[in-house]
Amino acid sequence: DNPFSQYSEFDGDRSLSFGGLYGRGQKKQSTAIERDLMLSLEEAFHGCVKKMKISRKVMNEDGRTSSLRDKILTIHVKRGWREGTRITFPKEGDQGPNCVPSD
Repeated sequence: DNPFSQYSEFDGDRSLSFGGLYGRGQKKQSTAIERDLMLSLEEAFHGCVKKMKISRKVMNEDGRTSSLRDKILTIHVKRGWREGTRITFPKEGDQGPNCVPSD
């Protein structure tokens, strides 16, 4: 019978138990930035190159604070892409002091 059992499985995630052994020193991955890309039927059929501006949090030089910065991503649309196709840009997500940028 463990008197701390109610705290060790907070919402089924052991990493939240007082910072304990499970979460110490590990960085979490930030949530992915998702955007819709509008294409004409012709662009989807033949392929094209599109540019998209995203805003993301970037760590400042002090390593503790972040600021919002814009970035232009270039997307090479391949011939025949279907609706719902997902693309990722490695490490282009939000940055934080204890998290790794998502893809």
